[in-house]
Order: sequence, then C-alpha cells, then structure tokens
Amino acid sequence: MGITINDSSFNCLDCRKRFPSDKVMSHLETTTHKHFTLFDDHEVLKCDFCFKVNARRLACVKVNECLFVSCDSCIAELDSPEAQEPSVFQMFKTYQEIRRDMYGKMTDLLSFSTKKFLKIEKRFSKRGLKVWKDDLGNFTIIKGQPKGQYYKQQISATVSKKMIGDANIKELTQDDNNLPTSEKIAEVIDDQLALETAPVESEMKTCSFKDVEKIIHKMSKKPPKLHYSTLGHYLREMSFCVYLEELFETFPSDPLIYNKSNANKYYVELDYQQEMVERLSDKMRSLKDIPFSPHQLFILANEQNVWYGYVESRWLDNADSPSRINVIVNLYNWNSKGLPRRSNDIKIFPCSYNASRILNSMDKLYQSQMKTLLIGKSAHSLTDSVNYDIDNLEFFNSAFNQYQRSAVKYALKMSVSLIRAPFGTGKTVLIVELVRQLLRMGVYPIRVVAASNLAVDNIAQLMIPQYKDDILRIVSQGVESKYRNSHQLSGVCVHNKVGKLLGDKCLEIKKKLETKKPVKPNEFKLYRRECYELSSKLASKAKVIFSTTSCADRYSDNYGYKVPVVIMDESTESSEPSCLIPLSLPGVKKAIFVGDDKQLSFFSKSKYLTLSLFERLIENNKVGEPEMLHTQFRMHPILSAFPNVHFYNGLLANGVSAEERTITSIHNPVVWWNTASLEKHSEKAITASESVVSVDGHETYDNETEADLVVKVIKKLVYEKKVKRKDIGIITPYRGQKVRIANALLKDMKVQNNKIVDISDDNEELFNDKISSTIMKLDGVEISSIDGFQGKEKKFIVLSLVRSNDKGSIGFLNDKRRTNVALTRAKFGLILVGDLTCMRKKDGTWKAYGEWLKANGRIIEGDEFTY
Repeated sequence: MGITINDSSFNCLDCRKRFPSDKVMSHLETTTHKHFTLFDDHEVLKCDFCFKVNARRLACVKVNECLFVSCDSCIAELDSPEAQEPSVFQMFKTYQEIRRDMYGKMTDLLSFSTKKFLKIEKRFSKRGLKVWKDDLGNFTIIKGQPKGQYYKQQISATVSKKMIGDANIKELTQDDNNLPTSEKIAEVIDDQLALETAPVESEMKTCSFKDVEKIIHKMSKKPPKLHYSTLGHYLREMSFCVYLEELFETFPSDPLIYNKSNANKYYVELDYQQEMVERLSDKMRSLKDIPFSPHQLFILANEQNVWYGYVESRWLDNADSPSRINVIVNLYNWNSKGLPRRSNDIKIFPCSYNASRILNSMDKLYQSQMKTLLIGKSAHSLTDSVNYDIDNLEFFNSAFNQYQRSAVKYALKMSVSLIRAPFGTGKTVLIVELVRQLLRMGVYPIRVVAASNLAVDNIAQLMIPQYKDDILRIVSQGVESKYRNSHQLSGVCVHNKVGKLLGDKCLEIKKKLETKKPVKPNEFKLYRRECYELSSKLASKAKVIFSTTSCADRYSDNYGYKVPVVIMDESTESSEPSCLIPLSLPGVKKAIFVGDDKQLSFFSKSKYLTLSLFERLIENNKVGEPEMLHTQFRMHPILSAFPNVHFYNGLLANGVSAEERTITSIHNPVVWWNTASLEKHSEKAITASESVVSVDGHETYDNETEADLVVKVIKKLVYEKKVKRKDIGIITPYRGQKVRIANALLKDMKVQNNKIVDISDDNEELFNDKISSTIMKLDGVEISSIDGFQGKEKKFIVLSLVRSNDKGSIGFLNDKRRTNVALTRAKFGLILVGDLTCMRKKDGTWKAYGEWLKANGRIIEGDEFTY
C-alpha cells in the first residue's frame, strides 16, 4: 500500500533531524539539504546506474517492465532516441514513491537493440554490476554474488501521473518488498557538485588542473542560465564562476588536508613559505601579520569536486621563526557535500579580498527577500509593500521630461525595477531624484552603488549641496588617497571623518603608518579597531551611503541595521556575483537597477559570466518590462542618428539641437579618414597595415601609420581649430595602439612636463578585465581603450580602428555593444581613422555605418586631413 505524504515523518540525512511532513518544504527552502528518507526507512534517492545521490537531477526510466531511477548523465549514456529531459523534483518522498509517481512520465526504452543492451551492460560492469535479460525481457542487475531475485522488478500497478511536488499520492496495489533497496547511506552519498552545475559536469570529471583553460574554453560555448532550480543551485553556480575567475590569478599548491571534527570544517597545515608573506600588503608585512585573514575565501578542489569555505581561525607554529601555518576553514552550507574522509589530492586556492566578499554575501541570501528574484524560476512579487503616493508626486527636478517622470514613478511603485538608460539620457539626475523622493518619504538608509568610483561620485556630488550631513561616501583603501581635501567629496568620505574623530593615541599611530615608521602589532590592532568602530557608527547614522558594488557591505553588520533600498547604477557593468554583495544586505526590500544592455557589460575571461544580472532579469521576464529613458542630451543629432537606428530601434529622441553641439570652426560633426586610400593618393605610396605586438606579455595589435595620422588629427584640433586638450579623447580597441599613439603624441607635440600619466581604472569589479582599461593622459588629452572609456564622454573623440587586412577580420569590433560604446562617446565631433575597405568587407554594423557616412559625404580620402 502506498504511503501518503501527510502521514509521514521524514529524516534529513544532512542535518540528522526529524521533520513532520508539513515542515519539510520549509526546511528545503531555507537550506541546501537534499538527502531525505522516510523516518526509520533506509531508502535514499540515488541513481541505479552510478549510485550518485542528488534528487534534483534524477528521473525514472522504464526499460521493458523494469523501472530505474537514473541521473541525467546516465540517461545520456543510454543514448535512447526517446530520452526526455530529466525531471527536476524536490526531495520529500521516498525512493519507491518517486518511481510510482513518475511512472506516467518515464522514458520508454522498449525497443532496445543488441548494441544498446551491450552499452547498458558495459555501463553497469564499470561499477561491479552484472546485467542480463531473461526470457521474459526483464533486466536483472546483480552486485557481487546473485541473491535470488533481489534486484528483479516485476511491476504491475495503477499509478498517478502527477510530478513530485504533489501532496496527494494514489494508493498502489503492489508489494513494496519487491523493490530494490539502496546501499548503506555512507556508501551512496557520493553526490557531485557538477550534477547541479551542468556547464562543467563532464569537464570536472575528466580533466586535471593543467586543463583548466580547456574547461573554460568549453564553458564559453554554453549559454548562461536564465533561472535555477533552487537557491543552493544558484549559489553553487555563482561560486563556481568565482572559482574559475580566481584560477587565472592563483595557481593551486599541494597542501595536506585533514578533517578535524566533521565534513563541514577542515584543518589545513601549510608550509610557511615566503610566497605567502609576499601576498600581504606592505603595511601588513611590516606588522608581521599572519597570512590569510578571517573570513577569507578558501576554495578546495580535486578532479571531481569543488568546495567553498571561509577562514575561521589561523595561527603560526612559532611566532618568531614560523615554519608552518595552521588554518581552520568552515564550508559554506550550500556545498553539495562534505570533504572526503581521506584524500591527499585536494588543491587549495586562497582567494582575493573581493572574491571573499562575494561568497560571504551569498551566505546571507537565505534570509533575503531577493531569493525569488535571483533564482528566476517564478515571478517575483513586484508591488512594493510601502504605499507611495505617486499620483500626486512633486518632482524636485522640474525640468524632467515625461520619460524621466514615468521612470521615477515606476521605480517607487515596484519592489524590483529595471530602467534602461542609453547614452546621455540623464540616468545620474534620475537616480538623484529617486534618492530625494525616498528621503522625503522617510525611506532610508539607502545604498547607492555602481561598478566604478566615477559613476558613484557623479551621483554623490549632486547630493552634497542639500544633503551633506545625511550622506556618506565609502571608498576602498586603495583609493583613499585620491579623496583628500582637494576632492569635492572629501568632507563626506568615511575615512576622512574618522581621521578627525580619532583619539590622540590612534592619531599618533596613524602618522606612523603614513610615514612608514615601525608600528607594533598591538598598536595596529588598537588603531584598526577604533577606526572600524567609528566607521560603523557613522554608517549607522547616514541616510544615504555611496560606494562601489564590491564595497557595498562595508560597516553593515551592526545589530539591527537594515537597508530597505538598494540603487544600482551601471548595472550591466557589474558581474552577477558582485551584485549579490548589495542585494544580500539586511532588510533589502526594494532594488532599482539602472543600466544599458545595448552597451558593454563587464569583460571576463569566463564566458559563462557574459550575462549581467540586469540582462538576465530582462531576458527571463519575471519582473515585467523595463522602463526606458528615451531622450539623449549628449550628442549632436547627426552623431546620434546611426546609433539610434541600429542599436535602439529608433526609440531615442534628441534633447539637444545641432546649434548647441557645434563650435564656430567645425561644422562637420562626423568624418572617417580612410587609410585605405593613402597608397592611391600619396606620392610616397604610404600604407597603413596592422601589426601584432606584445605589450605587458600580451599579444595585441597596433598600426604605426594610423597612429601618425591620429597625431595629425590632434594637431589640427588643437592648433587650428582651438579645441582645448582636456576636451579631446582618443579611443582604440587595442592596448598596443593606445601605447603607440601616446608615444607618437609625446614625440610630435609640445607637451608640458614631457610625461605620460597613467590614470588607473577605478572599476573595482572582481571580474573586470576590460581590454586595457587604464587611461593614459598626455597634457589633458586622454587615450584609452574603447572598453575603458565606457561611461565617459568628451567634446571630441578620435577613434583609431587599427585593423587593416585583406580578409576583413576586425576582431573585437565585431561586438555590436563595443561598436555602440565607440560611436556614442562624442558630444560635438567624432573623427574615425581606419581602413574603410577592411571594415566594410563583411556584412554587419561597420559596413552599414561606412555606407551611411559615404552616402552623406563624410569620407576623407588621401593623405591630407581636411576638416
């Protein structure tokens, strides 16, 4: 007789607790546990073929009249043309009940050929099993010596076609004793992370650490997921992305791993190598601090599994002359399994500060109201619980157009809102308006975050006049020196405020640190503790806190502290794992995402991360249609015409006139100097050819002739057209060309101080690897990659395209989003320098753009730049 779920008690094998049936679902939703049996029943969900235990990836398969529970990889190996997508189900039923309920959904493999039977036989034999087919067509599976008909299954039953998840189970007329039992629990709980991280399952089973590049190459062919089965599944997927990204910076060592007390906590004993000390900052090294920090992310991996944990404590075997360092690490609770009892082949990856912040934030998501949003499997509750009076809303900015007003009302009304903000549409003033409206309604504190410091600063600077006492700017330690007294935001930066509140003793320690004088460890601990306490106190009183996405959790761990609203600018430029830092803050009920999915997202070596959270939410369509800002205020109308049609489907209107974006000496807002025409029109038969060069150990492209032409353009703008150098930007897709142009300018133009200044990219995104994102500054003229200039603008932009070949190969410029960024940085004038023939050789955006310019008489031929 079948057992109904309402009459059952269940035993969780992960936490060893017993639950009545009405509490099981609640337990599943708040943990990543997935190994359940009926109380006092040793049946556990597993694959009959490989004995892997993971109910979320199992399905039932029917072979003649024999039923098997199989994981998706084993179904694939059976190679049945009738195979269906494995069913995903939640584990609150017994092994037998899953078979019964799934009977109507089973894959039917009745017409097995001899070849397929041999494949099944081979599959079982690898696991020490014997399989044969009797005269009645039934399969018999034996492990070890045959024991009668123990594994033989003769099933004749009336079954329900309902999937797992339905509480009502029809009664069955069959003898439960004929069903096979699983192996002992300790032997079969051999689940793998890869079963729930589908993109890497097969790779992780077969590859060695030397093949990491191959893993990532294979992953690049698989599209990013739009939704996930559970929060645990989602967190493991994001964790694995962090793991892959960290592998590019850290190569694993071979420490010996010992289990200390249980499978969720482990003890690591490492050689105290000089390499570990060198990883410390200069300040920490001078204090003789211990390598690794509390809550630092540790990733462990072998050729089958990956585990994620954080440092609980660490100590040296001898403080004066250490030879070993000891670390105790706790596993995060979303790991699919504990560490093996005995293993010497596990590699260890101590991870970066930003990666540690990401995974520490993931641990808080079980209590977050954003869980449904992140999983993406069902629609998120959209209406905000706070009743805002948006019908009678009075706007602080009276100049707002109808689209900006509509976006403000939409964002206030919804608990999750997506606002598309193309170039120059006023997203910064929109966010300022939203913050002011929320403050007036008494909704605070508010966290405003973005991938770059520049975007955050632009918003904060507009808030200072009216709200200086209510806002706080948190910056990472690495950029604190940029926010000294001369900076407009120095007065609201937390580190500057703390400096004025420190006691005499700590001020003395602070001066020692700044002058690099020796500081005792105890003194430094005192100084650090007082700084943290003062910073936390300031943060708890602030109504609006501005920071980059990666710093969004700083000083948020005060008891009772809650953040009801998070506003995320540059949403497409932050990786999804990084977005979890602000979204995991305590009390978040409203999330406002502002970005442009038609421009570049962050650039990661792991292609699986190419989809930002902003883009995923739009594509998944679980939070409704985004609002869009339709009026651009940046570009000359002629400059915006092509991007509007080709990237935004003609949805943009111009908020500025041609007269407002024209200077007296220049009347042609866009021209293309065609380098393909040089050989025909020049006496010296000049050619502009691309070359492969090495810069900082990376292969890249440059074009020497094209760089010289760019210098001519800059001279024309500066000396003849009287354009100020600070109003000019030079962008190019390749770092090699960026360096060559900077050196050519330094050689040919009168430059003050005779010096090139590197402006560090202020994007603090962990996965940020934009193509040469550092900007070079030469007497006011900024030289950058296209990627590094996203979010910025100049009155005049010179675009060096570099590529010149017979095949029409244009590399990075095939990406429409990069092309969009390149064509939308200029306010008054855009000058392209490049091989028009090469760029137009293949169908696509560049061919259309070249033809559009040619039809409007905007192509310059020859070796003279007439402008």
